[in-house]
Amino acid sequence: MKLATPAFISFLKEVRKNGHYKKIHLIAHSMGNRLISYAFQQLGNDTTSLNIDQVIMAAPDVYADEFKLSLAPHLGKRARHVTIYSAKNDDALIVSKKFNGDFRLREISVPPPNYVFTNFDIIDATSQKLDWMGHDRFARSPKLLADMNLLLETGYDAHKRNIMSKLFGDYIYYFFP
Repeated sequence: MKLATPAFISFLKEVRKNGHYKKIHLIAHSMGNRLISYAFQQLGNDTTSLNIDQVIMAAPDVYADEFKLSLAPHLGKRARHVTIYSAKNDDALIVSKKFNGDFRLREISVPPPNYVFTNFDIIDATSQKLDWMGHDRFARSPKLLADMNLLLETGYDAHKRNIMSKLFGDYIYYFFP
């Protein structure tokens, strides 16, 4: 992913420069979330306005500690809002954790939270497992697809989209029943 990052940054800048779009949304699945995260990290203090509105991170196969310490701050600075759909029963990411030995971003939604980020909604999609692996629920679940559609149409955060929630201290845990 890191090798593809410069080309992805060039692509984003080209779209922003020549696309004449009011806003840009980015949607990534699994390891594609690494590409988006690394790109925003490499952009660092680059003053180019990319006009990124929503970033949707579906089943993110990203090291949670690295994300918290060095990737999330850059995403939060460049995008108006970030939504992470995670699930503790995503078998592909369970295997990834066993192989890589690191806490994965998919696990952060389980209350109480391990990490909390500003301008991020973390939504537990565990209940939406539709196949044996549970890794493609984000492209198959009618509830998730409808929610992503509403998010992209309105820009509303999870609270305004009426996602079910429970309060854990100061943390709002969002989930699909």
